[in-house]
Amino acid sequence: CSFVRDIKGESGLGCSWNDGLVFQDSEGNFIEITKATGISKTRLHHLHFDTTDLDASVDFYKRFLNCTVQERKNGLAAVTVPSGQCVILNQVNELSEVTKTTYRGRHFAFNVSNDNFHAIVEKLHAAGIEERDEHGEREGRRPEQLGTYFREPSGFRLQITNEDSAEFARHAND
Repeated sequence: CSFVRDIKGESGLGCSWNDGLVFQDSEGNFIEITKATGISKTRLHHLHFDTTDLDASVDFYKRFLNCTVQERKNGLAAVTVPSGQCVILNQVNELSEVTKTTYRGRHFAFNVSNDNFHAIVEKLHAAGIEERDEHGEREGRRPEQLGTYFREPSGFRLQITNEDSAEFARHAND
């Protein structure tokens, strides 16, 4: 990562609400580190995804991941997942080659409850959205760990996981 700039409490859609630092990784992804009142642990605050169809992407995150629209303007939409983190969707004319590239490990996973896991999978199936693991990432997962991969409207790979089972908890410190 390389340092990009300081954040000085700027207002903006989906990011830079607090003081912090911005870094950029080798793929061009921005990483923001900020301190927020009331948040004592380091956690993911938001992700940025490019999309060629903002309406379809917003609908997808609302419909399948139970997100709410926090804000929408100027070709950007901030949708909030139930755990409080945001996905910032950015309208572009064409996805970059970096964005379109897939490889083992390149996805974002959302941990959901057991009930929500099954409900989301049912919704995906009903909509004809295929579960896909084209990179063999399910290998090594314990039988008690639920997880599935699928693509959102612009083709980015997402995963939902569930690790709430008592059996998984018994093995958590193995």
